[in-house]
Amino acid sequence: MIAHVDAGCYTRRTALDEMGVVAGVSLTCKRGLQARVVLAGRATDVGAPVRGQCTSVGLDVHARSVVACGLDGETGELFERRLTPAHGGVLSWVRSLPGPVAVTYEAGPTGFGLARFLVAAGVDCQVAAPPELQRPSEDRVKTDVRDARHLARLLHLGEIVAVAVPDAER
Repeated sequence: MIAHVDAGCYTRRTALDEMGVVAGVSLTCKRGLQARVVLAGRATDVGAPVRGQCTSVGLDVHARSVVACGLDGETGELFERRLTPAHGGVLSWVRSLPGPVAVTYEAGPTGFGLARFLVAAGVDCQVAAPPELQRPSEDRVKTDVRDARHLARLLHLGEIVAVAVPDAER
């Protein structure tokens, strides 16, 4: 059986395997793209799960600075900014992005104060477990901007393994 697959940037004909799964669609879906499969003239959307956020934000947080990268999930546009670590400044920049917005940053020595502040302000914030983050093997040069971009992309794809944020009393 032959199916037509439209994954946004290309359309191709592909064969179905014995279970009726379109070859190549899973790769498309892993990249966070929606695919449209046309079987016998009937279109069906498969692929990336629908997420509640429009913009995914990755933060590289340090004691003296925060590098932020926002990825607009609809247009692919990147918004980058170097911020002071003041929570209010981070929140105002996040609120200036197309919403709804989800934020992530790596757990580290700066603690969970920023996550608590953003959640209290109504922003979806996840603190990522550093050992669980996928890193490309060829990416040997670590910079703050690259780290923030990488976190934003992982959040957009739904591949962040979050740690539990403890209460302020703990």
